[in-house]
Amino acid sequence: PTVDIPSSLTEPILKYAADMRKQHDELVAHMNNEDNGGTFDRPSLFKSVQFLSNIVQIYDNIKGKTQTVEELKQLLAEPDLAADANEEIQQYEEDISSLIVELTDLLWPAESLDESSSCVLEVRAGVGGTEGGIFAAELFNMYSKYVQHLGGNFN
Repeated sequence: PTVDIPSSLTEPILKYAADMRKQHDELVAHMNNEDNGGTFDRPSLFKSVQFLSNIVQIYDNIKGKTQTVEELKQLLAEPDLAADANEEIQQYEEDISSLIVELTDLLWPAESLDESSSCVLEVRAGVGGTEGGIFAAELFNMYSKYVQHLGGNFN
């Protein structure tokens, strides 16, 4: 079952996908590097690249549609194009929302969220004094709300 992703989680999900894109690019560069002398496990590496390729494809699609929305928003200032631009913006935003759900499903498959799964989350304040504590509290609250949103229980 697919769930709607809260807008507060969209940015962290996209940042994580961007990190996955970097990892994908690094793995592809490593595979293509002839100087490594075959010092890597090809099947394992190919499997990782294939998995990451799916994430990268969706991430790039989201980024492209987001850029198109920004370009369409500039057309809203022109009265004769505003209605069409607004309609297209709505369609693109719906597409982006669907893609973010699809991306989330790839990053965290539903079967990995079954009731037998458990997780220990430890969040500690780092350097920064009070600001570090505030950030840690916000991070903890974000994760606890996400687990509750998915229907999980949180102790």
